[in-house]
Amino acid sequence: MSAITKNISLTADEADALRTVQEFSDCIAKGDKASMLTLILPDGGATLCRPPSVMHMNLAAAVGRIPFDGSMGQLEQRIHDTKVMVSDEIAMVWVPNEFYVNGRVAHVGTSIMSLLKVDGKWLISGSVDNSRKMVMSEVNQSAENKRIR
Repeated sequence: MSAITKNISLTADEADALRTVQEFSDCIAKGDKASMLTLILPDGGATLCRPPSVMHMNLAAAVGRIPFDGSMGQLEQRIHDTKVMVSDEIAMVWVPNEFYVNGRVAHVGTSIMSLLKVDGKWLISGSVDNSRKMVMSEVNQSAENKRIR
């Protein structure tokens, strides 16, 4: 798992919920759609905010939008500074992220992932995210954050 939290002590449930989100993100770089689909409740909801548009779909359709065929090049989503909240069998993970195409930042954003514990395993049950192009100050801050870790 990547270094995605800073100096934060997580409970076992928080760490497991976060691990599911990290694995989901890692599937993008691996080009592993099949594994990604095992981490979601397919009929869960997804809302993608891409100004000026907002798209609503189920999670399976959201996964289907990712070009796993390599047509866009090497993809990677790096998550950082996450925040996790758990209450019994539900969890929420706040996920700031940077999305890379062929090693270059394509956009940044934040996802809010809701999870449900099913048969002892955390599954993503819903997601809302936004996306925007980075401005230079964000590129510089991102580079500084990587040196700190």
